[in-house]
Amino acid sequence: MKASLSEFSMAELMGLARRAKDKVVALKMEDPFVRIIFEAGEPVFAVYRGLKGREAFLASMFVEDGEVEITPIVTQAKIRSNLDASFDQLLSEFASEQEVYAEARSLIDNLDNTVGATLAIEKDETIRVGQKEWSVLISLLKGLTLKEAAVDSGTAEYIVVETVSNFLRLGLLSVNTFKQTEDEQAFTQEIANQSSQIDSSVATLDADVDAMSCDVLENNVEFTDTQTFQAESNIKEGIVEDRHHSAQLVEDFELKVTMLPIISDFLDNPEIDDETIVINEALFQDLVARCGRSFGRCMVSNLKDEHTDPLIMKIYVHSAVEETAISTAALFRLKVWSGSAVRVKPLFEEIG
Repeated sequence: MKASLSEFSMAELMGLARRAKDKVVALKMEDPFVRIIFEAGEPVFAVYRGLKGREAFLASMFVEDGEVEITPIVTQAKIRSNLDASFDQLLSEFASEQEVYAEARSLIDNLDNTVGATLAIEKDETIRVGQKEWSVLISLLKGLTLKEAAVDSGTAEYIVVETVSNFLRLGLLSVNTFKQTEDEQAFTQEIANQSSQIDSSVATLDADVDAMSCDVLENNVEFTDTQTFQAESNIKEGIVEDRHHSAQLVEDFELKVTMLPIISDFLDNPEIDDETIVINEALFQDLVARCGRSFGRCMVSNLKDEHTDPLIMKIYVHSAVEETAISTAALFRLKVWSGSAVRVKPLFEEIG
């Protein structure tokens, strides 16, 4: 069956899905992308854009517009749950989250607003930001509206609103209605025309749930955590010295790049500029081990556009970045967004 959220609330539709206690039932939406699976009348699996589990379930409860489809799943496989609470417990959590959201929403009058960075942070201060909130912040600093940032970051509108409200209270952001300049809009359109870099774990869920086995469904939504690497050398945080002259290209690596974090170690640091790539300390140690020798520079290029000129960058290692990070100016020169993958080729120096 299909129903509109203009006629029924999400809670009511989930109540209908729960009635089929002898079946496995999927509640589905396409915009936003939602999949919630009920087994024996209880929710056992939830995905909302790039979220999963409890966060995905809560995000779906905030949806007020769109069409919902409730479909039985014919399968012999057992679903491995990513939810560990009953429907009633999740509803109670949603009620609490609604209170937090209402308080946050009081600071933001329109989800079509954009934000500006005030950078009201002392040089010796460090602001710790969770990975999900950092993704939201990166999307907002592209000039996207709050509503657009939810889609871009793969999260939900309520998460964006609560994140922005926290930054507003810290004085790090201000809400405005500024739009991108014409040059920025043209650049955005150019990026949009390239092959989209959607996480395969989310993209494969576009296939109908009732056409998959539950094992395949589960595999398609297992999101890979940040890879950790064993330290194999005594490399310290800081610039990697470049003592030689001529360079040779060798094996290249596909790494995730983000915008430089706004932390005291990077602000006004003379060793970090638009020609610097910051690489996670443990990751750099692993790359050196795999290459068999260290390197102080690398060539960074756009994976999707071979016509974009690559950048030769010096390397700075620091544990504050997930994989790699470069300045906003360097992101624009490479024509990639923060969170995209880039090709990194080590440059090994030879004494000339």
